[in-house]
Amino acid sequence: MSEDNLDERLLSVGLDAAEKMKDPQLAADLICRTRAEPIFKHDLDELDYEENPTANRTPLRVSPSTYVRAIKLCIRNGMPSEGDRILAHCLKNDLPSKALGDMHTLVLTGYARTGDVGKAKHLFQQLRKTQILVTESTYAAYLHSLANSGNHEEVMSVLQSMLNGSNEDGIRPEIACFTSCMLSAMQTEAYNDVLALGEKMKEVGVRPNVTTFQGILLANGRLGDKMGISSAIDNALALDTPIDINSFLLSAKYLIPSVVGNRGTDIEAMRSYLRKKVEDEPRIANEAMELNRSLKDCLREESRKPSKMKNEFMIQQLKNKYWRIAMKDAVLLSEILQSRST
Repeated sequence: MSEDNLDERLLSVGLDAAEKMKDPQLAADLICRTRAEPIFKHDLDELDYEENPTANRTPLRVSPSTYVRAIKLCIRNGMPSEGDRILAHCLKNDLPSKALGDMHTLVLTGYARTGDVGKAKHLFQQLRKTQILVTESTYAAYLHSLANSGNHEEVMSVLQSMLNGSNEDGIRPEIACFTSCMLSAMQTEAYNDVLALGEKMKEVGVRPNVTTFQGILLANGRLGDKMGISSAIDNALALDTPIDINSFLLSAKYLIPSVVGNRGTDIEAMRSYLRKKVEDEPRIANEAMELNRSLKDCLREESRKPSKMKNEFMIQQLKNKYWRIAMKDAVLLSEILQSRST
């Protein structure tokens, strides 16, 4: 093992202790002693440093991944200010621009979670004055912090600057930024803004995700726009938008209210109701049975645990697949029920 690797391994032991104790301040203290106040081997080994202060003075060389690890510890434990302290220390060192940009994004995410929009604004404004690489994820984290503080007008202003290029860094909004903006609109009950964001996503070619799809459904529901709900569901299915259990339940509430009823999230109760419908109403028997079967498949996948054959990502893909099938079956049943009532 080289000296450099040994150095970072010793620091890693200290970070292991900080993680075990959930102590962001310890992690920040350890990191901030590298470079600016270098830790030397003889300090660590408690040798005769004072008698021979120049012997083997090798400063720790810390990789960006170790800095990121320490910042993540601070964010997980709700102390982004300690992550900010690590970040300030990193700026004194010669680190790659992308690594520094990623660290800024992490700290901004931390401030978003704690609702400290003042510090998030200051950090973002300082970042914009540097040559550090800014990404769409950095903007999304900043927008999220603004959204959590109820600053919806400013959220929409930042998004507009990204759309019209007045942000001057060439970063265009992708799904992460639109998601933060839609969350902001939902939190402030700006339902028309939610729908406008959905239309803007279509215009610029950004595919919806689970969160934006649910936001559009809820906004149409709050505004009483049944056609908008139907259009949102059709659009999600056409674009292969990921569908999860919550998306299905929300859609089913509008599509097949008689099936959902007061059953809440009880899928088995809905299946029982569907089986009874198969017996009582032959006209909708085929569609009701298909939905019953697809819901059974969904429940099977929801209970599946990661294994050597299927990891978490693969399981999530299967869940999305089967909930999408269930959504299609719910649409077909809804059409049959509507035609019967006319």
